[in-house]
Amino acid sequence: TAGNIALASIYDQEFNMPKAIKHYQRLVTNDDQNATYVKNLARAHVKANLLRLAEELYWKARALNNQDISVLLSLTDLAFRGKDWSLADSLTNLGMQLDSNNFQLILSKARCQYAVKNYAQSVHFLEKTRGWIDLTPFYQKMLGYGLLQLDSLDKSIHVLENLLYQEESEHTHFYLALAYQKKNNSERSIHHYDKAIAKGISGNVGKYYAGLARQYKKEKKVKDAIEAYGEAWS
Repeated sequence: TAGNIALASIYDQEFNMPKAIKHYQRLVTNDDQNATYVKNLARAHVKANLLRLAEELYWKARALNNQDISVLLSLTDLAFRGKDWSLADSLTNLGMQLDSNNFQLILSKARCQYAVKNYAQSVHFLEKTRGWIDLTPFYQKMLGYGLLQLDSLDKSIHVLENLLYQEESEHTHFYLALAYQKKNNSERSIHHYDKAIAKGISGNVGKYYAGLARQYKKEKKVKDAIEAYGEAWS
């Protein structure tokens, strides 16, 4: 057993997943009631991108130890990958019954609510982390957009402008363009539409041009609006 534990760990660290799985499987075969062995085997399957088997193993690990929050978080992550937001939300609820102050669970809850467009709840959970942890750019963007959807424009702009110091992405500029548009700040809105277009690598560039065209139209800059609409439809 000690040899299998050592070899599984070494192969896992080397990302040699077939051999890591082989040794984790031997541990489980020798003791299939050991939740930690089953969890480690599940995690190795995730690393090998064998997600269906990983999910089965995580559920088995949960049956063996229903107090393990890390297993619930791993199942939640698999639910996210499958865009099963209802399952993910249920799993985070189970986790929060065990520890309502677990920040990973709180962030997962925020992500679930954001995915189903419940922006008020998403913002609620993200703001619960304030003063405790620094949100990653992924969650800062989520917070900024959620606030924008709730028409908390000054808060949204504050979050998104600060995010630009860490990560200058097309999406952040687009959200800022929308926020400034709602505040009737034409100059800043156009600035961020231009930045979003310049940085655009996704399939959303047409949307940015359309937003820019609407802003030009509002400013009665007809020639610029027509050019922007032309780019949006090209």
